[in-house]
Amino acid sequence: MARPNFQQAKQSGGVRQSSAAMQARLAKIAEQFQAAYAAGDYKSGARFAEEALRITPDNMTILPDYALCLMRINAYDHAYKVYMSIHNAPASKRKLASATWLDGLVEVCGWLGKTEEMREYGLRSLRASDAKCGANPSEPIPDSPPPEFNPANPAENVIAYSLFGSNPRYCEPAVMNAEITRDVFKGWTCRVYLDATVPEHVQRRLKDAGAEVVFMDRDSGVHPLMWRFLVIDDSSVKRFLLRDADALLSEREHAALQEWVNSPYYFHIIRDYFTHTELILAGLWGGCTGVLHNAVSSMQQFAAKNADSGRFIDQHYLREHVWPTLRKSVLSHDDLFGFHGKIPCRQQYKLSGDRRPKRAARRRRATVDFQCGRWQAIVRLSSDRSEWRMALGHAVLRDR
Repeated sequence: MARPNFQQAKQSGGVRQSSAAMQARLAKIAEQFQAAYAAGDYKSGARFAEEALRITPDNMTILPDYALCLMRINAYDHAYKVYMSIHNAPASKRKLASATWLDGLVEVCGWLGKTEEMREYGLRSLRASDAKCGANPSEPIPDSPPPEFNPANPAENVIAYSLFGSNPRYCEPAVMNAEITRDVFKGWTCRVYLDATVPEHVQRRLKDAGAEVVFMDRDSGVHPLMWRFLVIDDSSVKRFLLRDADALLSEREHAALQEWVNSPYYFHIIRDYFTHTELILAGLWGGCTGVLHNAVSSMQQFAAKNADSGRFIDQHYLREHVWPTLRKSVLSHDDLFGFHGKIPCRQQYKLSGDRRPKRAARRRRATVDFQCGRWQAIVRLSSDRSEWRMALGHAVLRDR
């Protein structure tokens, strides 16, 4: 996944050393860029990056962020050219670019339909991450086979979510996922780790849909995005899945899950979109308990040392602390990159659109249809984010 990395840029690679005044100007532009990016104003972000590049052309610390902003305003051809200028630069210069520039190139190739390039660069990115993190300390895989899946006891098979705040973008799909788990994912329990910031009506509806609700304390030392990982340490659970609250479960996902529980592998991961260039997607993996140990203390220590990871802290933790163990016994459903012993997802189950409501926000006004068995949802999100409507059956929920 491509991420911003605009810092106070210094001239590099064949560019004359700037004056103190010029460096001060670059620092000011970097500050303006960060503010624009944080506000989702990618058009201004691109403009600030262009201004910086006029001062220090071809600067490898700026070009990836320029390309990322271009991609976010759908200027895909221009973004592709900028990413390729990084790709084609001498290795001595390219190494100065942010670590996620290659993920950005993969994504823009996906948007442009450059399938072969997307596969090539995505595989390269995944292999580079594996080379960096795969040899980190790991836990041994048991000699015995994984525990048999027992659908008669859903309490030992848990689909875990983190939920905090009142944003319907997350709260409403979380309720829907609890209902889908109850009606489609037989033998599984939906468990939601949440705190008091989640509205009471959402908590009530989760419980009414059969979800198990676990209340969390913000002072636990575990980042809220990682609350769901606490299921790893639950001795009453045998198999667990980690999912994102804003991503709807699907029949196609259920089919992949069935292949995993019938396999000899302890862990499961899915990659089915061209932005899935992380070793483990925080909301698309699962495993068996009893392999990973001391998750709580491990997450607390990681959070204390990596506060600057921000909203990517769960991904960073998985990459560094879980992947080295998971990679030794994993069923990987990967339609795109062919990485690490992949098998394709079963194609007879088709998603009728992007399963994530949030991607609709990239267009001025979009409607995304989701289908999962008899479940259907229509999501509309206006460009100014002032209106959110979700229809499930005959019920319409509004938040203004």
